[in-house]
Amino acid sequence: MTRSSGTMDGVRDFFRRRRPSAAEPAPPDTAPPDTAPGPDRWTSLPRPPVPAALQQELDAVTAEHGIGRWVWTERDFPVLGWHDSTLWGYRVEHSEPGFTFGPVDRVALDLDYITRWVDPVPPSPYFSFWVAPVTLVFHGVTALELDTAIDTGTPRAITLADIHPVRGGWHVESHADFDLMIAAAGFTQTFRQVPRHLSGQTLSLAERGGYSFAEEPVRD
Repeated sequence: MTRSSGTMDGVRDFFRRRRPSAAEPAPPDTAPPDTAPGPDRWTSLPRPPVPAALQQELDAVTAEHGIGRWVWTERDFPVLGWHDSTLWGYRVEHSEPGFTFGPVDRVALDLDYITRWVDPVPPSPYFSFWVAPVTLVFHGVTALELDTAIDTGTPRAITLADIHPVRGGWHVESHADFDLMIAAAGFTQTFRQVPRHLSGQTLSLAERGGYSFAEEPVRD
């Protein structure tokens, strides 16, 4: 596992923890200042360090599922991790309704997001998970490349390896069958439900309320 930097009270945290350093570099700019076509458009960038204020916010969370709020943006990218999140659907939205081949404005993903991995409790050798349905929307899209090879004859879940920063945007990488490169102004991830503690990494269709790209967050 590379998504977590440690274990806290037997719970592996899927929000990335800050590693203090004497001279901490400024986070790279993942907004799209330059989206001109070329071989360097999707150049990989290092993951930015966790700002101290964001780390303090995480440290103050007391809920076992690890969530202190229900809406996250590109500013929170250093602490977000999508490893093993299940992709239930994706939608490409155009800037003009009904304009089939017009400019793409937004790309939305319907995901089961794992907030925490819970270490096995002996004698069980298995992890358990805190999971919630989320809507991840990339907005202000200026370029995208999508590679997908979904076999409807032998359906299987598409799970993400992670989302990586690239020049001008992000790389949504799956373990197989789905790969998205996207240049966008930013993103918003909205939790549609409070996370549930499960023995597996994904919710049932009924548990998650079906397929959805709704952007209404959980109401406290």
